[in-house]
Amino acid sequence: MVEPNTRALVLALAASIAATAALAESECRPGPRIVGDCFWLHGRLDAWNGNPTFRIWRVGGKRILGLDSAGDPGSDPRPPAVINAMSGGADAFSTSVWGDYRVCPFTRVRPGRMQFVCIAKADHLVARPR
Repeated sequence: MVEPNTRALVLALAASIAATAALAESECRPGPRIVGDCFWLHGRLDAWNGNPTFRIWRVGGKRILGLDSAGDPGSDPRPPAVINAMSGGADAFSTSVWGDYRVCPFTRVRPGRMQFVCIAKADHLVARPR
């Protein structure tokens, strides 16, 4: 019999491998809402209670970046590969997704404020249970 925790870990690992195989692209492209140059960062994407739901912690720092949709405010701001890595999107609150993210800023950096970004690309994704 397979332990429930082992089963969850195997499913998360399978999702991680599938997500790593494909480079995720989203609709986040240069446009009027983008206020600066897009940049790469290594971080952990998690779902949080509150607004915005999805946030990225940049490894080596204290800043949290909030994900915002590039187009429709009601749409999911995560690229498909990130959604798949987060348990197929079923329960995003139970999975963290580590990886390299290319993000484009919707707001400028302001001390004490969360900066809003969209994910243009995601690579080297690894899903881990929270």
